[in-house]
Amino acid sequence: MPVGDFSRVNFSESGFFSTRREYLRVKNDYLTFDICASPFGNGFFVSWWYGEYLTPMQEIVYKIPLIGRWVKRENEHKTYYQMDTDAMFKEAVRSAVNEAIEKMTKAKGVRALSDFELQPIEQK
Repeated sequence: MPVGDFSRVNFSESGFFSTRREYLRVKNDYLTFDICASPFGNGFFVSWWYGEYLTPMQEIVYKIPLIGRWVKRENEHKTYYQMDTDAMFKEAVRSAVNEAIEKMTKAKGVRALSDFELQPIEQK
């Protein structure tokens, strides 16, 4: 069973004219993970960011005074099914990323990462 949709996205490293870094975006409904693996100095890093995706229509509606706040609050209430699906998606992506990291560290003879180091960073 597929985890979600995959695409490539690019983000500037700092400003408008800075170089861009490519991320793998894994998206399932409104949940996204942006995953990057890149050289850094004489080493290598993997970063992954978890967040919830807003559709363009949601962004517009949420900006409407009074109504937007109410709609947003109503959409924040999730059913048990939605929470279960979110948890399964997060775990599937977490497991895949951690497996890839483990294979890379073993191949390079690098120490295994701690559980804390293997956690995604949540976007606010």
